[in-house]
Amino acid sequence: PAPVAAPAAAAGQARAESLIAQGNLLEDGGRPAQAVPLYREAARLAPGLPKAHLNLGMGLAATGDLAAAVAAYRTGIALDAAHPFLHYNLAHALYLQGDFAGARDHAALAPADGPGRAAAAR
Repeated sequence: PAPVAAPAAAAGQARAESLIAQGNLLEDGGRPAQAVPLYREAARLAPGLPKAHLNLGMGLAATGDLAAAVAAYRTGIALDAAHPFLHYNLAHALYLQGDFAGARDHAALAPADGPGRAAAAR
């Protein structure tokens, strides 16, 4: 099973990376609603890839679905509790939802220079 699963997982991750790149182009072009399905598929194909959940959360937040964005960020953090960009984006989404204590807690784990580095991590 392992020899068969490893190539399949690698192929899924490669496809997920491609979908994330395509989604980033759409999102950067002002079309986050079109990027979200690509990010969802990336997260489905590579559920253990934190950046798939980061990008999904960013796309969802950009379309105004903060509750789903928070869930995506939390999924990513469950995979990589030290991922600073997941914490930064979760802090922002929680702040917008009025959860100031949660936002403060996650902001403490975020990069000091905020969105500049967070965007670069995509």
